[in-house]
Amino acid sequence: MYPACPKLGLAHLGASTFFASAHPSESCGSNGLPLTPNSIRIYGRARALQLINHPHLSTYVDIHRGKHERIMVIQEYHLLNLRAATERYPDIKSSAGLTQVAHQVLQGLAYLNSFGTVSCNVSPENILIDPYGRVKLYNYGLYYMTEAGTAVSFPLGTIQYSPPEVLLAHGVSQEGGGGSGGAVTITGNPAWDVWSLGAVLAEAIMECRLFKRCEEVESLIGEVLRVGLASDPLAYLVQTHDASHKLDATPENLQNFLRVCLTPDPRDRPSPRSLLSHPVFRDMTLSVSLTPILPHFPVIDPSLCLIDFAQFKAKQGIMDDEGSVLPDYPLVPEPDVTAQTDDMGKKHSGMRDQLGERSMREVYYLWQLAGGNVEQELKKQKLVRIKPAILTLPSVMIVEGEVFGGDVSHHQQLEATTIILPLHNLLSRLAHVPPHLYYPLITQGECGTDELETSRLPLVIRERDVEYQLHRIITFQRLLQAYPYKSDLILREARKDTPPFYRPLVWAALLGVDGAVAHTYQHLDKETPTPTDRQIEVDIPRCHQYDELLSSPQGHAKFTRVLKAWVVSHPHLVYWQGLDSLCAPFLYLNFNNEALAYACLSRFIDKYLYKFFLRDNSAVIQEYLAKFSHMITFHDPRLANHLHSIGFIPELYAIPWFLTMYTHVFPLQKIFLLWDTLLLGDASLPLYVGVAILRQLADRLLQFGFNECILLFSDMPDIDMERVVRDSIQVLRSTPPSVTFREHQRPNPDNKNDAQNLPQGSEDLLMTAVRLEELKSEKCPQVSGADLLEFSAQRRKGRRGQAKLLLVDVRPPDDFARGTLPDAVNMPADSTFTPEGTLIPGPNADILNSHRGKIVAVIGSRFCWDQVTGFAEKLLSLEFPRICMLHKGVEVFRASGALVVPT
Repeated sequence: MYPACPKLGLAHLGASTFFASAHPSESCGSNGLPLTPNSIRIYGRARALQLINHPHLSTYVDIHRGKHERIMVIQEYHLLNLRAATERYPDIKSSAGLTQVAHQVLQGLAYLNSFGTVSCNVSPENILIDPYGRVKLYNYGLYYMTEAGTAVSFPLGTIQYSPPEVLLAHGVSQEGGGGSGGAVTITGNPAWDVWSLGAVLAEAIMECRLFKRCEEVESLIGEVLRVGLASDPLAYLVQTHDASHKLDATPENLQNFLRVCLTPDPRDRPSPRSLLSHPVFRDMTLSVSLTPILPHFPVIDPSLCLIDFAQFKAKQGIMDDEGSVLPDYPLVPEPDVTAQTDDMGKKHSGMRDQLGERSMREVYYLWQLAGGNVEQELKKQKLVRIKPAILTLPSVMIVEGEVFGGDVSHHQQLEATTIILPLHNLLSRLAHVPPHLYYPLITQGECGTDELETSRLPLVIRERDVEYQLHRIITFQRLLQAYPYKSDLILREARKDTPPFYRPLVWAALLGVDGAVAHTYQHLDKETPTPTDRQIEVDIPRCHQYDELLSSPQGHAKFTRVLKAWVVSHPHLVYWQGLDSLCAPFLYLNFNNEALAYACLSRFIDKYLYKFFLRDNSAVIQEYLAKFSHMITFHDPRLANHLHSIGFIPELYAIPWFLTMYTHVFPLQKIFLLWDTLLLGDASLPLYVGVAILRQLADRLLQFGFNECILLFSDMPDIDMERVVRDSIQVLRSTPPSVTFREHQRPNPDNKNDAQNLPQGSEDLLMTAVRLEELKSEKCPQVSGADLLEFSAQRRKGRRGQAKLLLVDVRPPDDFARGTLPDAVNMPADSTFTPEGTLIPGPNADILNSHRGKIVAVIGSRFCWDQVTGFAEKLLSLEFPRICMLHKGVEVFRASGALVVPT
């Protein structure tokens, strides 16, 4: 889902947890609304950490929000940290080893500064070392996600390694340089991490534990305050721990580096970026590039693909570490895997190698499908404990909701323990998958999931089957890497199903998004006030607020930017209420990629809501609703007659459906399922979806009056969306395409309703615009002559799966004898029905009744159009489904030579 996510390799997935602080019960913001829970604020901000991709920073894989303000974080984790490494491996605690560690830590910190934040959590336990000897900073995102610690009730960082100004609460914010866009506002002071790094290195050199007691920290701060900024904290530490001989054995450059890091005045203390040019690093052999990898939006230029990490490193000039500082580092297998038998251990080892080539987020996604649950794992390790509710009550609660007293459990504080998520269950589920299936060939279009038994099961099962999803993920990864050259294969595979893991990129591919979307988005003015700002500000807090991500402050800010970008880039269109709901699915799926969300929204509106956002869109919407009314009568005349009799017209309930493509009506998870199919069709598919929804509610609607129907649609009942998708496809296949033709639809060069697809002189067979007044007055839809000819040809060829067709010519017998369509049946309009509107018994009634449920096309003359509409409406009153009328009358066939003299 995130293009720059590294492979799992030999890393583990580590999980940790902490609590956000709770607001007082009745606290409200300046707007009078309840304050956003801190856990939601953290949840929204933490998503940005998933953009971080640096060789010396652990990858943030995912974050969960649990009950009672609990936050669960999943990160890349390695078993060896700097404290353990310096105790076990002499190469690490040597001057050369520590210099290498310092250099790599500074690269990670410099990248964080470019990203716009600081770590404020550098300690030996948070400096991990991977099996190749590379440093990985861990837990560096707490300061950023908790908004400088204001969203939690515990102090950030480790007191032993915190700089004096932080302990004295004198930290200040400062501006720092950053990405290509200019200065980046950094939350926090980069010099804080420099002090922490110096303290960590000093501790390693002196081979002791600094500040075992709080009194020692107080003594150091007192020394700084007593002597002033001219004091030498390094000399004080050496003297306190009697380690002058160890410091003397350290190279002069490294000693100077430590003194620079431990500069008391944060204004004089250098930043990580400037320290990279310190003389201590000049003589060392650099194994990685000094150029930081700046944060960026993943762009679809030239393709919508996941960037392979090896290729990504090569582009950035980052080479593998040949001179590893830990050449003898033992690869520690997971305990649960080694508990298996030798044969199973070998299988799991092979599977681990295959999964190691997949991205961390992909492995984590599969782990969840295999039954993995982070909260359950934390409970097993006693990091999540269930406390009886009675013990959580406060001692006193005043009327305003503020509470006093009550036991404060230490588990509400920061829990430094990290557990490793066991992969043995996932490995067992995938043990029988042969290695070659991880590398399918797509050159011939064979993607290798049709032979799986799961492929024939319902979608809800397929989406939860780990083996099936593995195949689909691998298939779509290869196809997306070849986008746009494999667009046809992406479309073909998406017709089977879309894997949720790659849904955002698949949707972008189906919408034809391509080009430098990030460049386009970044150059749009999203800051200048516009007349629509007030409406956007009002709409966003009401848009899908049940969703934790979209309801976060970060979600609101992203909503505002994307919507303003769309308004600015479409000056001929205007903002209509509901555009925020339309934006929600794209923003949710591309939360870290506003550019892609904006590009998808723009393409989607252009394809499915063409002209809907004009300043005067009444004609467009009225035509759309008239077509929808015709679709109801065409497929369910009984329901259409009932709704017409009680005056319940589509204008009363369907405008939000189509203006927001159902996003205002259904929750996001159902929208994802619906849009997976919607994006495969043309702009008429939403009409079929609306019919499918009404047919699912038909039993209740037929029993309700006007008021009950209003109440039903004001609070939409639970809808089986998979059934809606299935029924809408069935409705589509049984409907002539011209029935949904609209004057205001987007021009489509591939449309069958095109004169280029017909013989010369047959232009009249095409569907043309019908006046809005005529559309609204007619109850049955019109069909083009081209569609009737095509359906007739299919019937004569005996094609299966196509609707049967009955052609009813309602002209007088004399006109019928002069020429009609082949197989047409003459039923004069004035001799087929009784005055009461029932069928006169006889051959005509028998023919109509035998074709009930098939398409019945009423043919007549354009000069006697009342006969055509009257005949069709009488059939509709008798609840005949699929009644349509020939557009422009039988005269359209004269030039094409399709008319024959009946025998």
